[in-house]
Amino acid sequence: MKNLTIALMAAAAFTSVGCKKKGGGAGEAMAKMSEFKDKMCECKDKKCADEVQDAMNKWSAENAKSAGDKKAEAPDEKTMKEMQEVGTKYGECMAKAMGAGGDTAAPPPEGSAAPAGSAAPAADAPKVGEGPVHSAKVLFDIDPPAFPGVSAPDKARWSPAYAEKDGNRLINYMEGDKGFVGMKFSDCNLPKAKEVKEGERGDYEYCYMTPAADGPKLKNYPRLDKPDDAHVVIKVGHVIVSLGSWEGVKDKIKKDDLVKFLETVDLSTIEN
Repeated sequence: MKNLTIALMAAAAFTSVGCKKKGGGAGEAMAKMSEFKDKMCECKDKKCADEVQDAMNKWSAENAKSAGDKKAEAPDEKTMKEMQEVGTKYGECMAKAMGAGGDTAAPPPEGSAAPAGSAAPAADAPKVGEGPVHSAKVLFDIDPPAFPGVSAPDKARWSPAYAEKDGNRLINYMEGDKGFVGMKFSDCNLPKAKEVKEGERGDYEYCYMTPAADGPKLKNYPRLDKPDDAHVVIKVGHVIVSLGSWEGVKDKIKKDDLVKFLETVDLSTIEN
């Protein structure tokens, strides 16, 4: 949904800013981010939300400029998680203030709904939440190439939205604080996949589907997205891999572009 998309964008942008911050370090950046979050959550309309967002963008740009080419200070996992939570709350408040409501939109892929009626009957449903889970290192070692046609390769890069975890990785292709596409890896063997409530599963909903033998494929991996979805979803072994474009670039990045790009990504390490 659009509000979830905004939340993920904010979380990714905040994490990027926090990693770049020098001087006072991640702690100072965290305090400033919390300040913007509080201001956004006080907004009641789009005008207010736009003003807070403009102020945050200005601060972010100034911070990135002052950091220059110096090596980023990497926050620890605890701080990274806090940044993500603040960014998510900021995005939720922004969506509420701007009246995003329940409009549908493509991801970054987290939270996309599975095609209606595509789940297998209970008797044939795949096992979910059981078995070995791919480690954070295995997922981290998947190294997608530069996404073509959106930015100079030496300016944009894949950035983690949060610290990699076993069975869970979300990365965004970004130039500074501007995002283009997001790629998410969700391991269906994670206990969380079966613990989360139905209707709140996000990409884990795809874990409960049994692809048709003659259904569409991408590099021999079954595709689970619907024809009218703006994002692409495939199942590689027991991992759901989803790829979607950010708001603001959907007119430039088409679904065919996502398909062609995903065909170039080596996913062989998670096939089993």
